[in-house]
Amino acid sequence: MTQSSSPKRPARSHRRGAAVRDGVMSAAVHELLNVGFDGLTIAQVADRAGVHVTSVYRRWKTKEQLVTDALINHLDPSIP
Repeated sequence: MTQSSSPKRPARSHRRGAAVRDGVMSAAVHELLNVGFDGLTIAQVADRAGVHVTSVYRRWKTKEQLVTDALINHLDPSIP
């Protein structure tokens, strides 16, 4: 079994609105698939999305809310 290197994460930027939401949704699904619900943290999602953790907490107060929105978005991206 080989140890895979982690993909390069985007540099933190001053993105806003839909760009932040899309990045966080994608990162949340990726983390969920890789570490599962119990292993997922909002800090890891923020890091993978290249945003500050407060940008995530501003929109989603709990991990459960974040994962629910990410899964809904993943299944039907037309839902805002």
